[in-house]
Amino acid sequence: MLRLAPSSSTWHFRRYLLGAVRPGSPGAYALAFLSSAAALGIVLGIGPSDGDDSVAGLAFLAAVALSGWYGDLGPALVAAALGALAIDYFVETPRYTLEVTSQSTWTDLLSFLLVALVVRSLNARLRAERDRTEAALESRDDLVDTVSHELRTPLTTIKTSLYSLRHRAQQLSSVNRDGLLLTIETQTDRLTHVVTEALALQRLENGVTPHAEWMAPGEVASAVLDRCGPALGTRPVHFAVTDDLPLVRIDPGLLDQALTVLLEVGPNVQVVNGGVPGYVALREVAFVCSDVLDLQPDVVVDLDGLNDIYYGTLEEWPAQIAADQLGMLADGRCPEIPAMIDSTTFPHGLLEYHAQMLYRDARLALFHQLHAAPPPAPRMVSERIIALHAGSLGLLARYGRERGSAVIAALQPLVAVGNKLLSPNEVDSIEHEGYWDVGGWAELAKVMYSRLWATTGPAVEAEGGTFVNLSGAFDTESGTTYAEDAVHYTALGQRRLAEALAPLVKHRLLRASRG
Repeated sequence: MLRLAPSSSTWHFRRYLLGAVRPGSPGAYALAFLSSAAALGIVLGIGPSDGDDSVAGLAFLAAVALSGWYGDLGPALVAAALGALAIDYFVETPRYTLEVTSQSTWTDLLSFLLVALVVRSLNARLRAERDRTEAALESRDDLVDTVSHELRTPLTTIKTSLYSLRHRAQQLSSVNRDGLLLTIETQTDRLTHVVTEALALQRLENGVTPHAEWMAPGEVASAVLDRCGPALGTRPVHFAVTDDLPLVRIDPGLLDQALTVLLEVGPNVQVVNGGVPGYVALREVAFVCSDVLDLQPDVVVDLDGLNDIYYGTLEEWPAQIAADQLGMLADGRCPEIPAMIDSTTFPHGLLEYHAQMLYRDARLALFHQLHAAPPPAPRMVSERIIALHAGSLGLLARYGRERGSAVIAALQPLVAVGNKLLSPNEVDSIEHEGYWDVGGWAELAKVMYSRLWATTGPAVEAEGGTFVNLSGAFDTESGTTYAEDAVHYTALGQRRLAEALAPLVKHRLLRASRG
């Protein structure tokens, strides 16, 4: 089927006209003069008609309607006056005199004024209807955003907990497993509550007749606080209601629902845990860009350091970075990340990297031909990996700022970089796992943390984020904070991390609330 569409020039002209001509603006009055001049041109182009002003009346009537439609009443009245003067001077006989000698001139003027008033009335109704429609759409979008946020947050938590139970069940202690099951149960209850509230809001939107009665509003608020106490946890709540407040006519049920929603919809804080195997700063910024920010978080907390050091000091790690870069290029959603990789990790292009890999492969082939075991590849502190870390978290802070989310990036506690007096369980874990003896990278961790603090901190703060070093968060804790693998954290360790991060999160939320 052939469909005719307006030409691009017509569309751009209309867009320009709507942007330049606003009710009461100079452009609106300019349109009145231009449309009247165009109507006069049409009348003069047709030529004399022996005092018949019907054509002139229709032409200037169109000018009045156009001026009133785009410019409101003022420009329409100007066009009406200009039309009446033009008809009297150029059309009415005798011509070229400002003297009303025909009753039809007065009739034309009254017609112009009537059209101006009618168009103004129609415009007022259309604007009122448009405002109501926009308010309804905005209300619907807010509801969708709220429900989407409140659904995604528990679903993400449930999915993460189930993943840990499925893929790391053998590594989890019974306490950690019970904690994950409790988290799933709590978030499921929250999800059920969100769906119930969403259905209630939908019923309200469809129309509910309030049942007003005389009540003390403080009684309703107090009852809501008592019921929402468990959900509020340790969050401070200031409740101040004077005894001399008069009774007011309210629907206690509707007020109860509104206050409950306000209290139970808390801040949305998303934590990207760098302690998860495979997560490094590069993948964290890609994950935040592509998925986390869609949850519309108030605060994004990025906790990393472990894997950037463990993998970043390996000789073959650039190969994984190049593979990740190709995947991000194919995805296309965050084009700034591949460009950042080029500038930090491969400043001279991939040719230099391939030359290094050819040397490594040739070395391994030589040892194979000699039937000798090759020595382990040495670990080393790479300034390019350090620059990649700073560039990645700098971009993460930038993405958060552009999407209205505060970003807190933190270096996580590690056995190698802290000064914690290890508990017997932690000593046994380290001796059993041998994790910190691989390639002597425990010493490299100290060097890397110092360099990451010096480079990543300024990069994050330059984009409006907060950067903090939590390597000493466990130093004063005598209990067991590191789990059986000496890398991940126990429930106590997670609690100490939360306590260290809480003041920073509260500070960023307070800053956001103050605008």
